[in-house]
Amino acid sequence: MSTGRSLEVFKRIYIGGYDLSAYFSDSGEQGTEYEEHPTANFADAIQGVLAGKPTLKCGPFTGVFDNTATSGLHVLADAAKGTRRNVMVAQGVRAAPAMGDDVFCAPVYQMGYKTVGAGIVTARLEFSGADAAGSMLYDNFWGKLIHAHESAGAANSANTNVDNGAESTAGGYLMYQIQSIAGGAGTVTLSIDDSANGTDWLALDGATTGAIAYSAAPTSGIVQLAVGATVRQYLRWQYAESGATSAVFSLAFVRGR
Repeated sequence: MSTGRSLEVFKRIYIGGYDLSAYFSDSGEQGTEYEEHPTANFADAIQGVLAGKPTLKCGPFTGVFDNTATSGLHVLADAAKGTRRNVMVAQGVRAAPAMGDDVFCAPVYQMGYKTVGAGIVTARLEFSGADAAGSMLYDNFWGKLIHAHESAGAANSANTNVDNGAESTAGGYLMYQIQSIAGGAGTVTLSIDDSANGTDWLALDGATTGAIAYSAAPTSGIVQLAVGATVRQYLRWQYAESGATSAVFSLAFVRGR
């Protein structure tokens, strides 16, 4: 992970297990926005505000129209209108996203898919944040990339890790994006270990995808920890397989607060 300023070119977008970065040129905005409720009490020198519930912001995403069968943006986006999408936007710093980089993760509904013809035909995906209020235990959507979008084929025994901040007792959740599973059969399991010192590791309770079948890829999902769960300072990815030989995936973790 590098630090400092960066550019849009180092952003990557994963949706439903697919790496769609090559299609998009504009990702709109990602984050949360709080509604303001004005207050004007007798003793206030000026009118203040109280923050209401947050609204999740995601997109819109704009890219190049492509009708390649099974994997083109048109085929994938048109079929997904009105459905829940697990969206991961990873921001690399002066390079493609790497372990430890900031990442936005959210379950959102894809409310629209449009094409616009003005020179190059572009495609536009529009999202609603409504699903976050209905299914999420947390209102934080920015976390850290625990495994960059690349292949793994064995358990992780290294101490290379992500310093995900001080130990917390507010739970959190992981998001996974599995692009492919190799081997022709079997399953893979992704999970997260945590550590207090970066060298002594234990499985983070509840932070596992469970066994995912070869036939399920491409796929994605969110696994939420119990609110109030303890998450230690250092995190690393973990991988296990049964019958499969490797998988291409990205994995992120968002701390509760």
